[in-house]
This record gives sequence, structure tokens and C-alpha cells, in this order.
Amino acid sequence: MKYISLFTTIIIYGFGFSQNTETDYKKIRTNLVPVVCGLRDSVTLREIQSNLENLDTTLLKTNLHTYYIDLASVYYELTIHPIDSGGYKISTTDSLYLLKGIECYNKALYHEPNNTQALWNSAFSFYMIGDCSNMHGYLNRYKIHEKRKYWDKDQIKYFLIKCPQIED
Repeated sequence: MKYISLFTTIIIYGFGFSQNTETDYKKIRTNLVPVVCGLRDSVTLREIQSNLENLDTTLLKTNLHTYYIDLASVYYELTIHPIDSGGYKISTTDSLYLLKGIECYNKALYHEPNNTQALWNSAFSFYMIGDCSNMHGYLNRYKIHEKRKYWDKDQIKYFLIKCPQIED
């Protein structure tokens, strides 16, 4: 299976990059990150992870922020383990994936500093690993750059229950 994925990836890159050295990630994205209805299963996620991690990002010239958000989203989805009582459990391995996702969100923010998806997801990831200080930092940046009408006020309230804002 791994060899098929690698072979597919090589073919995609050959077609995508041989045409143009100024490659837009969004033009090759559907070949690397297939669209599915509902949650992606672990086999699909591992294949997407491999495709994205093996991509030579030095060949990408535009929409790098989208590439990093896609990779971070895969890392996040690999941490989702529903439990019978509702909610999700987070293991040590999951925390490592969340940290890798945060690293990718930071790379996305390097390329597009006010990207609200990366800011929100960074805040959420820090919340998930219990890092309230960083959660607040990203949440505050998100609030600056996202219109109030789009805020998920219920989720923000939930964040603040576990991580109350401490005034200096």
C-alpha cells in the first residue's frame, strides 16, 4: 500500500510540477487531499499524511498557508478517538500530533499572518493539550482578525471554563 501511495504521489508531482515552476498548491490539492463526505477514516488520513509530508514544499510558490492548514488538519483528525460517554480522549501520541499540528499552523501564519482558521485551530489545539496561556494568545489574535458575528461564542465560553482569563 505504501508503495502505491508513493508511486501515485510521484506521478502527481510529475504532472503538477513539470508544467510550471510557479506552482500553486491549490492546483494540485485535490490530487493530494481527496474530498470525502463525513469523517476521513484512518487509512485515508495516513495516505494523505504521507502525500503531504513527502511533498517538496520548495516547489510551491502560492497558497502555502493552505498546505500547512491541510497537514495540521490531518494531524488533528488522527487524534480523534470518540469515547462512549461522549467527547474524545487524548493520549500522549495524540498530544504529539496536536503539537505537530500547531507547528503547521504557525507555518501557515508565517505565510498568512491573519489567517483566522489557523489562529482558531491553534487556540483549540492548545486548549486540547491544556496550555491555557498559548490558547489565550491565539484566541485573542483570532478575535482581532475575525468578525464578531463569526465567533463560535459557545466554544469560546467552553474554553474559558477550563482556561479562565487571568487579568494582570
